[in-house]
Amino acid sequence: MLDFKKFLPNEKTLRLLRQAVACNTVDQIETSSATEMAMLKFITRCDCDINALRNQYLPKDFLRFQFDSARKRMSTVIETEGIDEE
Repeated sequence: MLDFKKFLPNEKTLRLLRQAVACNTVDQIETSSATEMAMLKFITRCDCDINALRNQYLPKDFLRFQFDSARKRMSTVIETEGIDEE
């Protein structure tokens, strides 16, 4: 098992990374692209339940901008007000 605390000793940074990966990936490990697969595998090794985070942070009507090669990024807009931060 990966000792992720060696690479991410700060709990706040780890929480932000978990949220970012869970909210900015769309597939599961088995069906994702190579880049998404790497992010999903890493975050899974960091004791993260991806589906639980997606259910917590992504409401049914969230806003997502898919990856755009001109912008070189994708974005997901979520509302965190009222969500209990660990």
